[in-house]
Amino acid sequence: AGSFFAAEIYVPLALQEIRGTSVALSGGVLTAATITWFAGSWLQGSHKLKYSRQQVLFAGVLLTCLGIALTPVAVFVPSSIMVAALVASVVWGIAAFGMGMCFPTLGVLMLDQSPDEEHARHSASLQMSDSFGVIIATALAGSVLALASVQQGIDSKTFITIWIFCVFVGLSALLFIPQIQRKATIHP
Repeated sequence: AGSFFAAEIYVPLALQEIRGTSVALSGGVLTAATITWFAGSWLQGSHKLKYSRQQVLFAGVLLTCLGIALTPVAVFVPSSIMVAALVASVVWGIAAFGMGMCFPTLGVLMLDQSPDEEHARHSASLQMSDSFGVIIATALAGSVLALASVQQGIDSKTFITIWIFCVFVGLSALLFIPQIQRKATIHP
């Protein structure tokens, strides 16, 4: 979640500051992403989906990272402001769809692998670690923005650096999914 939220706050800012879009148009990108987040969440909970929770989590992380990685292309490559906002909506929608798959899946995996008497404590721990990850990733991304504004001013390279950082943060989550799978075999 840290990579997604740290990247998300800079999508409308880049569209407004670098591309010159209106607040309404740049905010529309985030609004469109809420629909795809819902779709990803619905899909992961569907009984028609025939994949393990770990596979759903893996796919969600990859989609989130793909969306973040394509964001600079969507925001800065199109020549038209309107096209940039539209393409950014689609690309950010991919990231949000992945988050919709990940967020509820983590909670279900945690409950599946926790003893009943530990559900409350583990739920609180999951929520705290998630919040902590968002805070740290957002603070580091904000530091890049602050440093750039003091040194040379904010430009497209500043946002690209932030989004690349967020991709690496997101991809680091893939290192932990095999550990979840390993623990899943211990607790039937």
